Amino acid sequence: TEALTAKLEDRIKKRIADSNFNDVVRRAPATTGADLTSSGTAAKRDPTLDAEKSKSSLMDLYEKDYLAKLKRMEDAAGMNENIAEPLTEVEKDELKAIQMWKRLAQHLDALSNYYFTPKPIQEDLNVRVRAVDKAAPAISM
Repeated sequence: TEALTAKLEDRIKKRIADSNFNDVVRRAPATTGADLTSSGTAAKRDPTLDAEKSKSSLMDLYEKDYLAKLKRMEDAAGMNENIAEPLTEVEKDELKAIQMWKRLAQHLDALSNYYFTPKPIQEDLNVRVRAVDKAAPAISM
């Protein structure tokens, strides 16, 4: 590891001597104090870099985006009309078969779990309380 450390130190010293630094490149120009205090720069500001509080909530923005996306999808698919087509005989048979399968699966689940029976509920609480009172030792003072 000492050889690796020496090699790394040599590489760092060489980069310093060559002035080869990995500086972060700014994407937006730095603002000055005059830019922040002048009122005329509001129109020139980039909306993505704006630090003012938003007028609408994040939920409203997501809802607007979602509704716009749905609208574009409907326009692309040509489904602007809200009229539902009647079911064909084949589709009716498929729905009936699905319903029958769900009912059959429910009955099979009930039969396969039939061995499980929960403990019976003790209906009379007073009987149990009296039995406990009689079994408890009496303490007298």
